Amino acid sequence: MKKSVTLGSAVLLAACAALPPEMPDSPGLSECRTHFLTLDEITKADGVRNGSAYRIPGFPYLRSNRFLASFRGGVNQEAAFQAWVEQLRRWGLESREPELRNLGQAGLQLEFDQLDRCGKAWAARDLADPLRRAQLLEQAAVPDDYSRLKRFFGLYTFAVPFLKSGINAYQSEVHADYARPVETFGDLRPMTLWQPVNAASLPAAQVAQWLMLASQNPLGIPDLSREQWWKLASAHAPEWWVETGGEFDKPGALRLKNGEATLDTGNPVTYFLPGYTRFGGKVLPQLIYVVWFSERPKRGWIDSYAGKLDGVVWRVTLDSDGQPLVYDTIHPCGCYHYIFPAKVLKRRPQDNFWQESVLFPQADVAAGRPAIRVQSVTHFVRRVATPEQASSQDTRKYQLKDYRELLSLHDGDKTRSLFCADGLVCGTERFERLWLFSTGIESPGAMRQWGRHATAFVGRRHFDEPDLLEKLFVAP
Repeated sequence: MKKSVTLGSAVLLAACAALPPEMPDSPGLSECRTHFLTLDEITKADGVRNGSAYRIPGFPYLRSNRFLASFRGGVNQEAAFQAWVEQLRRWGLESREPELRNLGQAGLQLEFDQLDRCGKAWAARDLADPLRRAQLLEQAAVPDDYSRLKRFFGLYTFAVPFLKSGINAYQSEVHADYARPVETFGDLRPMTLWQPVNAASLPAAQVAQWLMLASQNPLGIPDLSREQWWKLASAHAPEWWVETGGEFDKPGALRLKNGEATLDTGNPVTYFLPGYTRFGGKVLPQLIYVVWFSERPKRGWIDSYAGKLDGVVWRVTLDSDGQPLVYDTIHPCGCYHYIFPAKVLKRRPQDNFWQESVLFPQADVAAGRPAIRVQSVTHFVRRVATPEQASSQDTRKYQLKDYRELLSLHDGDKTRSLFCADGLVCGTERFERLWLFSTGIESPGAMRQWGRHATAFVGRRHFDEPDLLEKLFVAP
């Protein structure tokens, strides 16, 4: 039975919530406040919370993420503060949309418009108070995905030398693999080259003009249109050059059946979402692509890394001149973070014992659309090549899909997110989580939603940190 949240039912549900300040002299805003709080209670009770959006305590009409939180120290001017609040408000609405859909909310667009209107009015009234502004600046910071309690009970300090030893051994293996000519791999598995459908190119000068015009706002964020984002996505979509040893090496579209994730390899897709980072005093756009495989199969009787679903996340950071600045990649678990500079950048030293270093496995990345060589079974990224270098007798096509589709997948007569409320894909747990407990990461090895990718077992690092490039490179 579909649910419809009404203001009448809201009162009882909201009564026990941790409430922001009352607005007794504004009846319309009091109803608005109650409505937001009710939705939060119902989405929590129904298990449909969007795990990638941070709910700012005391500000139900706003939500945060690491990128938006990074502006907290630079919005002293009124125009900048108002622009920042509007970004938080828009992100709050966007992240609520799949929650409403998964609730089976009747009149979805009407509900969305109502939340938009009353959220604007609430923000104008609430944030006229300097005290509330100060509270927002403090509360909008997004907590990291590391548990101090787990690290304490896991004797993290004593575990670090052993973790570092394993990490260093793995990174040495990767460097050795990248030092070999591709021709010497000697892999008997057939190679499949997956190309994007209707791939298009864009002149860098045109992209640079888009970025310049779209960045003329108090925060300097390139506020590109949906059409512009998708043109960029098509222009930079990678080709997947996959060592294919079985069905587990074929990309597909994700489905839900009785609450469990399955992969439709008859419908090869790559999911796309836009993002941003900050580098050298500028806000730069990022293009994020996620390809999924049905599993990482076992390579022996016991394989700590095997499990349901696997994939590759590929990210393109564009410079203000419209050309790629940096490529980087992880798996959807947040593991195996590799960085491939597309331009010459001076690296900062990574010699902190208490912080895991990032891998730079390949010195030279050719210009043009990348072809990502993916290893069979493990789905490790083994090379960044060009389509001309990626020889294959089997060339196939994939479609680009909106990553947000994963947040409202059909499952019978209802929709549900691929991701549970904690941002993990339930049922994708790996055995490695038991011996990596001390890292403080929730279920290491499990597949994760965007915004929940902790990428370091030693120290703390997240894939969506807006200052990641600043930590790794000296800005030109």
